Amino acid sequence: MKFKSVQFEGRDQREFFKAFRSRVEDYFKSNNISRIANTSMIIKTISMLIMYFLPFALLVSGIISSYGVLLLLWAAMGWG
Repeated sequence: MKFKSVQFEGRDQREFFKAFRSRVEDYFKSNNISRIANTSMIIKTISMLIMYFLPFALLVSGIISSYGVLLLLWAAMGWG
């Protein structure tokens, strides 16, 4: 089964995005949700970045030579 892609041209594209943006803004206002990240999302983002870059720094530095620990660091990077 092959799906056709939806394409908008010119004025149709502008009208679509205008309506889309309006509906998204209405959703955030009606549910009393901030359009920018809340504290929980900021904490999650920082945690995920640390879970990726800290093991990466340890792997690149060559401080750790144990294969088991290296494998765990790679797994932590994958999870992060």
